[in-house]
Amino acid sequence: MRKITKFMDSIEKKDSVIIIFDDDGDGISSAVLLRRLLKKRGVDSEQLIGASMSVNKAVVDRVKSYAPNKIIFLDLAIDQQPEIIEELKKYAKLAVIDHHQMNKAAEKSVDKITYFNPLSDDPRVYQSTSYLTYNICSELEDMSDSLWLAAVGIVSDYDLRDSGDIVEEIKKKHGVADLKKSIFKQVSDIIMSSVATKTMTGEQIVRALDELEQPEDIVHSRHCSAMLKAYSEIQTEITKIETDTKNMQTMGKLLLYQSKSKYGLSSVAANIISERNTEKLVVVWRVSDQQIKISARCQGGTINAAQALKDASIGLKASAGGHKAAAGATLRLADWDVFRTQLNKIVNK
Repeated sequence: MRKITKFMDSIEKKDSVIIIFDDDGDGISSAVLLRRLLKKRGVDSEQLIGASMSVNKAVVDRVKSYAPNKIIFLDLAIDQQPEIIEELKKYAKLAVIDHHQMNKAAEKSVDKITYFNPLSDDPRVYQSTSYLTYNICSELEDMSDSLWLAAVGIVSDYDLRDSGDIVEEIKKKHGVADLKKSIFKQVSDIIMSSVATKTMTGEQIVRALDELEQPEDIVHSRHCSAMLKAYSEIQTEITKIETDTKNMQTMGKLLLYQSKSKYGLSSVAANIISERNTEKLVVVWRVSDQQIKISARCQGGTINAAQALKDASIGLKASAGGHKAAAGATLRLADWDVFRTQLNKIVNK
């Protein structure tokens, strides 16, 4: 962690810094935490770019237009995009805080940048980017006023097992027994709703959350009124998912569910179903533009979701990755039957 902390400590008021983050609950919370650190140090942190899972050409073009000298990636598996690293490091110094499974083939691409991922030291550990960012920022400034943001990000990522120190700190300070049944989970759901409905961009959500002193303030903040409306809409959709059984198929340890929500909500549906079927691999799929998009969960840890999706993708034009407990994949609609058959064999062997 020393290398990434040194990078953060080297940022000066004169620097032009861009924060590029995954626009989910963990990535957004991490961005707010980092933004608050920079503001404590008098550094302008207005340049924000939300990205969904990966960095595309449009993001690269935006970065160039800002002419930064330092770029920080949060919750993005940028090591799996060596061409992006090679392009952007021509213009700025790069730093990455991430927790996704590492791509061995791309290890050389991160050698010359500041890269922090706990999986480098222990491939079995699972810590959210919010957890990592809070710890890194706390090495440089007192971040206790933003502990609740770390809580929102941690609970957004579900797996709390290797974040016990901060989880206990949160419980003690805020008097909660279970983060997954607290105001932090509600704020996480509000963020997810805003992203799913496209009510606000990731950048707008970061700025809105940065205005709050405590998580309870979200209910009264004028900056968050659109987020609350989105939350109400998504709760209606979730009720439909919870009562929908006709689109669910059980194949031994594999549980398949087709999401037909107009908002997508694959990851939300996967979380809901997996909470009730912790020992199964829950795969929620939806059709989009002749593609199958998948969110998979195994909250009991008995099946490696990321590895199962990768193995089922062998021989197909597909992409798959993520974590042991939560993963995703995209493949052609024409390959769905083959993928499903291969996944069934892998899970139930």
